[in-house]
Amino acid sequence: MDAEIGRWSAAIIRMADVMMTDEQKQDARDGLIHFKAYLKEQIIIRRKNPGDTLMDMAIRALDDGTMSEDETLINLLSMVIAGHETTVSLLSSGLYLLLKNPEAMTKLRSDRSHMKTAIEEFMRIEPGGNMILRIAKSDYDVAGTTIPAGELVMGLIGATNRDSNKFSNPDQFDITRSPNAQLTFGGGPHVCIGASLARLETDIAFSSLLDSFSSIELAGTPEWRLDRVNARGLKNLPITLEHKS
Repeated sequence: MDAEIGRWSAAIIRMADVMMTDEQKQDARDGLIHFKAYLKEQIIIRRKNPGDTLMDMAIRALDDGTMSEDETLINLLSMVIAGHETTVSLLSSGLYLLLKNPEAMTKLRSDRSHMKTAIEEFMRIEPGGNMILRIAKSDYDVAGTTIPAGELVMGLIGATNRDSNKFSNPDQFDITRSPNAQLTFGGGPHVCIGASLARLETDIAFSSLLDSFSSIELAGTPEWRLDRVNARGLKNLPITLEHKS
């Protein structure tokens, strides 16, 4: 089942690419249908064994009418896909940044109080997405250009995160940067619901890595994924590890 979920996720996430081939659109539709069917089965199972998880909260919202069935399924589906994709990309990109900047690796290894600001800097320098998609609710003027109501707007995350009006030395990787108003997870009422979880997972993963290995080094040339327009991240990151004695 893990392989099937991975396949469905890979197909569905391409919807954020905006530009898709007919084959990719069909794969995404098929993946959406299968994923929703799977989640419906899981909701039935969970109702018989309720708990206090995010899925249980979603089911309660469905049962009390706060959300429709489709809203519940889409929210659960989004959490699985976005939670997996963003965290994997954040872990690999963050590690790559530390490997390219060994002085930062040394600083973080010796002083874990920098972990929270380091994670924000990972996201600012190497965001897991290229665009944030929005639809204009009304006509809106931007520097003399009118965006008509109903039109799709693409905010370029990489450009926003390196805005020299917001960040000093925006191209410099600095794990102590604070404040760090990066917008990798969006902002306002539509900020990513899984942002706190991704940060926590990254904190735990990097703390475990640094606790377990005395040496972490590149063992080849990393490759970036080139098969997606929006979601971005490393295809592979070859490294060598040396356990602490």
